[in-house]
Amino acid sequence: MANNNPFPTFDSIDNPKPVTSKAVAVIFGGILVALSALTSAAFFFRYAADAFTFLAGDLSPWISALVGVICYEGAALVWAWLRSNDADTAQQLAVANIASWAAMIGGLCVTCVFFALNSDLINLDATATEAVSLIGGMLIIIGIGGNFAAGHIYRIGAASNTANSQAAEIRAMQNAAAFAANREATYAALQQTLDAIRRDLPTQATAQGKADADTYLRQRFSYQNEEVAPVPFQENGQK
Repeated sequence: MANNNPFPTFDSIDNPKPVTSKAVAVIFGGILVALSALTSAAFFFRYAADAFTFLAGDLSPWISALVGVICYEGAALVWAWLRSNDADTAQQLAVANIASWAAMIGGLCVTCVFFALNSDLINLDATATEAVSLIGGMLIIIGIGGNFAAGHIYRIGAASNTANSQAAEIRAMQNAAAFAANREATYAALQQTLDAIRRDLPTQATAQGKADADTYLRQRFSYQNEEVAPVPFQENGQK
């Protein structure tokens, strides 16, 4: 019989998503990231080829491609992971979120520009090609500098969180020590009070009992100490 209930059942709530759906999502996301990384690498390989010539010579295009992929697609993945698994403070969450989105949008823009430049939509002359190469170099600088700044702010947030945690732990230890001292003092005062009660109670009880007994005896037998007036004799029943 078909289940026409539009609301989720207990089985659908308790049972997690099957491994197959998670695997499909991971594979599909990996394919998209790989395609974006491929186009970004091609862009920086072609239009930022001279960015690292002073360091690597003929290997400069390859280094530019690698650095571009790391600064955009790689950074987007790393910042997203940090936001989900490592960020503990609001500052860290904000930094990781902004950096992840910025890196992803930057990689998307690089991909769009690469396809636009390598299609019939835009025909570049030599001067325009030099300008695009300059833009490619600037994008590498922005990627490196932006990720460095974001990482520095993120680490400051982590240090602040660590300092706050340590301060809170110290305050908790101080409060625990003060509580223990107050508890011991209270126990000592109570013990002294109990000892005084045990020491003085028998004497006070004896004195009070004696006083109560004396009061009772005086009230009970007080007539013995009183003089009884004689009744005058009457004759013939007359007073």
